[in-house]
Order: sequence, then C-alpha cells, then structure tokens
Amino acid sequence: MTATLIIAGILFFVFAGMVTLPLWKSGRNLVASLTIFVMAALAGTFYVALGTPGARQPRQEQDAVGPMSSAGSPDVEAMVTNLAARMKDNPENLQGWVMLGRSYFVLGRYDQALEAYSNAMRLGGDGDPDVLASYAEVLVLEDPDALDIEGRPLFERVLEMDPGNAKGLWYGGIAAENAGEYPLAVERFQALLALQPPDDFQTVIKERLLQLRATMGVPQ
Repeated sequence: MTATLIIAGILFFVFAGMVTLPLWKSGRNLVASLTIFVMAALAGTFYVALGTPGARQPRQEQDAVGPMSSAGSPDVEAMVTNLAARMKDNPENLQGWVMLGRSYFVLGRYDQALEAYSNAMRLGGDGDPDVLASYAEVLVLEDPDALDIEGRPLFERVLEMDPGNAKGLWYGGIAAENAGEYPLAVERFQALLALQPPDDFQTVIKERLLQLRATMGVPQ
C-alpha cells in the first residue's frame, strides 16, 4: 500500500506541476498553490480514505461503510453517505469527522468538508497540526480570499506545532509572500524544498524562489 501511495503521489505531482507551472509564470500564485495540494490529495487522501476500505478494515466495518461495485471499486457516493449517517449517530468520533472531511474534500464538496472538519476541531482536532492544516486548507479552497485573513493565523499555528508540516510551509509561504514578507516566504519554501518533494513540485518551488529573490534584488 505504501509503495502504491508513493507512486500515485509522484504521478499526481507530475500532473500538478504541468498544470500549475504556467499559472506561476502568469502570476496566478494562489490558484497554482491550491491546485498542487488538490492533486496531492486526490493521489493520497482519496486512496486512503475511500479507495480501498478493505485494506485496513475488518469485514464488519467494510459492510458499514458501503457497497463495492462489480469491478471491485467502491461506490464512493454511497460510502460517503453511509459515513455521514454513522457520524450522526456518533458525533463525538473525532477520527470519523476527519475521515468524512477528507472524503468531502476529495469529492470537491468544500462546504461540507469544512463542516466536518469544524466538528473535528470542536472535539480537539485543533491540537493536531495535520487536522488543523486540513481545516485551514478547506477554508481557503472554499474561499480563496480567506488565506490572508482567517487562513494565515491557522497555518502559523500549524507551523508552531509542526515546523516541518508541508501544508503549513506551502500555504504559510504563499501568505507571507502575499504580505510582502519575502524573506519569510523564502525561508518556508526552502524548508519545503528540503523535504524533497517529487521533482516536478521541486521545480515549481525553485521557480517561486527565483522570482522571490529577483523581487528582493538578491543575486541568483
């Protein structure tokens, strides 16, 4: 499973790089940044949260999640509907809300994902940097203008808890750049680059760093 996730992640980051590089060059920074993480989520989160429920769940839990098609692929809509119904009966299940949030995220239902993550936050998810980063990400996807207002403080908290959090570094770097805090943006993009993401994503980050240094008047 781990190898499959790595391969899927690489393939989606390659695609994301091809999609977002022109956006970077045209100056559409936020659109590019959001696209990259959506692609990454489709590669990883979808596979874990929805793609193969039988890989890590007992049989009785598989039956509770939802039906499988004749081809062996899950009926995603039915799975999400069943999970949402289960959460109504068990509203204090933090991990259930996180999984539901991821599921809605992958389906592009950002308003419902935000609601699910809000429930996770209510149950203490704000103490988990990954949950907080996912909540903040959905907040920004639902309303891109929220990055510089509500989103940035959340990503700053993420980085306080986990300085190496990839989403925190990425969105935090974009927010710092938007605020004209170029040295901080450079620092965060360099830290993200040090995590050795897939090559095409590295290309996007390096392109961003070159543009930032040019703006700052730093010799290349």
